[in-house]
Amino acid sequence: MTDFPATGMPPMIGKMLTTNEWLDYVRSYQWGPVRPTKVVLHHTYIPNEQQWRGASSMRGMQAYYAGLGWWSAPHVYTAPDGIWLFTPLRNIGIHAGTGNGSLEEGWYSIGLEMVGFFDHQRPQGKVWEHALAVMGSISLALDIPPRQLITFHRDYTGTKSCPGWAVTKPWVWGEVERWIAAHTGAAAPAPAAPAAPTPPPPIDPEREPLIAALLNESYRKRSPGYNEGWAFHQVAVEQELGAPLGASTRLDVAGKAINYQIFARDMLYCEVPNWGDVRRLSQLLAEAGESDALAQGLLATMYRDAGVELQPESPLYQAARMLAFGPPLANPGSFSIRERSYQYQIFAADTLLLPPDSTSVQSLALLDSQLQDPDLTELRAMLVDVTYAATGTPNAPGSAFHTAALQAKLGTPLGDIGSLELNGRTLAVQVFALDTLYAEEGASVVQRLGDLLRGVEPPKASAKGYAVISESDGPRWYAPGAPRFMSRNGTAISQVRLLDLDGDAAEVLPTLCEFAYEGAPHYYITISGDVFQLIEERFAACPPAGESPHVARASLVVALERSVPGATRPAPQFSALRTLMVGLRRRYRLATDAVQFSVPQLPAPPSDESLLEMYLMQEPG
Repeated sequence: MTDFPATGMPPMIGKMLTTNEWLDYVRSYQWGPVRPTKVVLHHTYIPNEQQWRGASSMRGMQAYYAGLGWWSAPHVYTAPDGIWLFTPLRNIGIHAGTGNGSLEEGWYSIGLEMVGFFDHQRPQGKVWEHALAVMGSISLALDIPPRQLITFHRDYTGTKSCPGWAVTKPWVWGEVERWIAAHTGAAAPAPAAPAAPTPPPPIDPEREPLIAALLNESYRKRSPGYNEGWAFHQVAVEQELGAPLGASTRLDVAGKAINYQIFARDMLYCEVPNWGDVRRLSQLLAEAGESDALAQGLLATMYRDAGVELQPESPLYQAARMLAFGPPLANPGSFSIRERSYQYQIFAADTLLLPPDSTSVQSLALLDSQLQDPDLTELRAMLVDVTYAATGTPNAPGSAFHTAALQAKLGTPLGDIGSLELNGRTLAVQVFALDTLYAEEGASVVQRLGDLLRGVEPPKASAKGYAVISESDGPRWYAPGAPRFMSRNGTAISQVRLLDLDGDAAEVLPTLCEFAYEGAPHYYITISGDVFQLIEERFAACPPAGESPHVARASLVVALERSVPGATRPAPQFSALRTLMVGLRRRYRLATDAVQFSVPQLPAPPSDESLLEMYLMQEPG
């Protein structure tokens, strides 16, 4: 049959069918040139069965999706009163992030929403009867067995229980198989074995409401809010791209209809209607260059949306591109201190500074790590002032949030400290471009949303002034962070380079973190066994002179303190190196010849070959 008309934005059919009407509808449905291959099962959470009001609730869902800037939506709602049609089945919907699919890639999924909240009990009654009819009839229409057809929303996101922790795949598959047998006269499948224990969820269910509330608080600063069904949001969380700086928007560029959304670290985009096929502007620029029509149009759009003039020749622009500081938040500005004029520009991830008569760019994060230099105090204070003023955020130097954000390099604040009520708790919350900080009311410990999403315990205080990452195998601290690094541009990590650095750690670490220093490693291990992470593993270290950038993009660099050249390597340092190397090898499945001794700063390579022997003895798990 030809489909019912869909109206409004996102287009909604808005018609309710009985079970028999639905079966007739699907039996004669005229699919498009690309047929769906998956059904993704959801629960609405809100509205639940008691709150459901039929057509009124459907119009409310349409208004909600429109507020998110969505151009499509889930396909079917199974409710107490019937089966409601939203997005035409032949069109790709928006409901499961990267699980939405891509017509360009030749697949897409049907989004099925069950009205209710099923974390603690399974769906039942009319809602479940209607859901079975939808899943069973689609399985028959597409000739795809339920176990290949039906997936869950939580398969595509690490932040939701959807369709509810009480709903398990063996139970759903078995129920649908029995429905199919009853409606086709086939032999009924054997009764299901007693349910196996439910596998642990990807996140702690106790943390899920907190994560959802903090994500929504982060996203609503510059956009309508967070929704895990939108692929841009899913990818931004998984790849740690920070908060959005605007809503999802549609654009015609280079002869293509593009949907895009700008985040603190990058712009995400997809070609309409390939909602699950998400691309990054930074990757397009690295592969195609700024002369590519699509890259050029998207880059110009990113600056235009910020109200900023694109100046490709500016050292500030070039530094921001090289350091992956994300989109600009304001045009370049200037101020004077002691009759010296400085230029600056605020980007999402950091504020850049160009001293007078210089082409050497510095950053606010670097200045913050050099507070021991009294000559920089006034300059840093001025940069903090203009950064906070750009977003209308009061500058509160004594705030624990302010201090934590500067130490962790969380970029530009996107708003003042606010409060969030959640299940009888009151949280203080402040959103920064690269992460959101929160604290219990009256508590002095500031925590990060990013730690919740990664499932790690919040950092603890350290006597050395850095944040503790882990104490499981000896303390590990973040150093102030190396400001220079490169994108890997999709290159897989295939080797680890070990090098010795002469000098005491107290002197070497600040040097590695200077803005002009381009040879900082990913990790630096002291003779006492402390491990400092200077560059995140997802980025590449800048190569030394004469080395190919491609080699650097495939490498992880580990530097070892050697305060006395030629001295025996201390046991604590050796132990810390062993732990780190075993973890790296397991994480990246590195070959046995993947370690290299490379010491560009020393006249000769290290002589301690036992390091290589130790490394080769460790097999990846």
